[in-house]
Amino acid sequence: LYRKESDMKTIYLVRHGRTRSNEEGRFQGWEDHPLSPVGQEQALSLKKRARDLMVTALYTSDLMRTKETARPLAEEKQLVPQALAAFREISFGEWEGCRIRDLRKTDSKAPADALADTDSSDTLRCLKTLQEGQARGMKGLNEVKDAMEDGTAVMVVSMAG
Repeated sequence: LYRKESDMKTIYLVRHGRTRSNEEGRFQGWEDHPLSPVGQEQALSLKKRARDLMVTALYTSDLMRTKETARPLAEEKQLVPQALAAFREISFGEWEGCRIRDLRKTDSKAPADALADTDSSDTLRCLKTLQEGQARGMKGLNEVKDAMEDGTAVMVVSMAG
């Protein structure tokens, strides 16, 4: 099967810049955190690195850290980013705001440990949340792809999860 490059659709996936919570090893999930100074530099670096890409649209999650990451490139390209909840991080529930290392001391089933324990109800809860987030994100990506014209490229600034 032969496809011309002009028929292809390109989606660039970008993780948001660092926040203080990232630097402190905290779960953020749905908590809304701004970029740290390092994250702001990363956003400027994205603008420089993506300057020559022919991006026709920018999408972000509905959380501040993705919007701030996209802002310099959006200004450069004169684009208005579209914030979609589909690209939001998974929720960590009661673990949000907690340091991962502290959870390991106080919670016998911290997220990484819970996922490793196949007999744990915490594992099932974590997997369900992860699967729901993945399904939500894939649905969003498919909607973006379906709305694109052939030969165009867009960028999605989202989360690691």
